[in-house]
Amino acid sequence: RDRDNTVVMAPNRGLSSYSVPGGALVDPEADRALLDALRGALPESVTFVEVDAGAEDPAFVDAAVDQLISLIGASAK
Repeated sequence: RDRDNTVVMAPNRGLSSYSVPGGALVDPEADRALLDALRGALPESVTFVEVDAGAEDPAFVDAAVDQLISLIGASAK
C-alpha cells in the first residue's frame, strides 16, 4: 500500500518496561543493535523515528500520538 505515509517509531531508552534503565532486562547494547538493524532493514520510503524515551514513557506515547494525528491529517488532504 502507500509507504509514503509509513512511520516506524522506536524508543531508545528501553523497548519495554523491563528494559528501561534499572529494569530487570536492561541491555542498551542489544537494544541499540535491534534499532540499528530495524532502521537498516526498512525501505527508504519508510520514515524511522527514534524517540529519546522508554517505551512506556509519556514522552514516547505523546510522540506516537502526535505522529499518528499528523499522518491522519495528511491523508485527509
